[in-house]
Amino acid sequence: MDFHQAVVELHENIEEIKRQLKLKRLRKYLKLILIGFLIGRDSDKRIFELTANSSHNLISRNRVSDNEFGITLVSSSNENLIFRNDITNNTNGIRLSGGSSNKVSGNIIAANHVGIGLVACSGNYITRNDVANNTVGIQLTKSVQGGSLDNYISENSIENNQYGISLLYYESYNNMFYHNNFVDNVDQILLGHNSSFNIWDNGYPSGGNYWSDYEERYPNAEEIDESGIWNTPYVIDENNTDYYPLMKPWPWVSASVNINPDTLNLKSRGRWITAYIELPKGYDVKDINVSSIALNNTILAEMRPTGFGDEDGDGITNLMVKFDRGDLIEYMLSSMDKTEKFITITLTITGKLNDGTMFEGSNTITVMPKNGIRAGYKFTK
Repeated sequence: MDFHQAVVELHENIEEIKRQLKLKRLRKYLKLILIGFLIGRDSDKRIFELTANSSHNLISRNRVSDNEFGITLVSSSNENLIFRNDITNNTNGIRLSGGSSNKVSGNIIAANHVGIGLVACSGNYITRNDVANNTVGIQLTKSVQGGSLDNYISENSIENNQYGISLLYYESYNNMFYHNNFVDNVDQILLGHNSSFNIWDNGYPSGGNYWSDYEERYPNAEEIDESGIWNTPYVIDENNTDYYPLMKPWPWVSASVNINPDTLNLKSRGRWITAYIELPKGYDVKDINVSSIALNNTILAEMRPTGFGDEDGDGITNLMVKFDRGDLIEYMLSSMDKTEKFITITLTITGKLNDGTMFEGSNTITVMPKNGIRAGYKFTK
């Protein structure tokens, strides 16, 4: 079993790390293990710096903030795993220099100057990170050793950065970007004057990336054969094009949603509407970011109370969240026909996991508006 085979299962469950270590299956591959540290406010030093030729190390579940350098791998540091760390308010969040076959996955990287930086790197995997509110989300650049090439950047949420991706130098080329969500960055991609060729999709029908400004740029685009892919390429410049842009963020995991009550009488009083969310196999509801949950993209879930259980008795853990009943009724009244006795309404819940994975699920409820609204009626929240 090689290094990549040894860590493949760790992406989904940190408890697997402990099990593998107890069985001694990983100890011959992982030389240094850093799990569960809280590091901050040490701005003159490089925190978690792995020096030249450091390989087969694991850095996981640490919180690193307010430093000049958060996690740094230098000069031929290969086959390391940087997994599920919280990296915030650093000048450089994660920086790889001159290494290959490293995996940076499942990290929350926010409010840094540079979120993830690759300097003269090749063959690295940057996947499933939540990269938000940085000056530069992900930067691929050069050094005297050369540029950054043949790296794989996929399934990341790249949101609300000044620059989503920075590729300023022509020496950085042949990198592959696909299944990323580029959302509301001031500049989705920053390229230099002499840009090189990079790959921005994984072909058809796999697709490319989601671009939040796509419909504004291409208002006449249409879907290709119900594939979830637009028929007009997203052009970055003459050397860089996403030929198969996605219509929705990737991945849009299909969630099972149950809403209680399933019949809503507008004459009754109450404070909450309760939703139970289940995710498919391979995803854990405990990884859901509650602050991201919204009902019909309008009403945010309350941060408290929440809970975990098995509401429908199917053996699958669900997340319970609540929405303000008055807010939901006001939202529904803006569009419903109040003269009908019974109205069926579809409510859709969306949200994100901590690694940026999107989910969506819908449920229908029955509303009884007839004679339920009086003049001057005010909803109790």
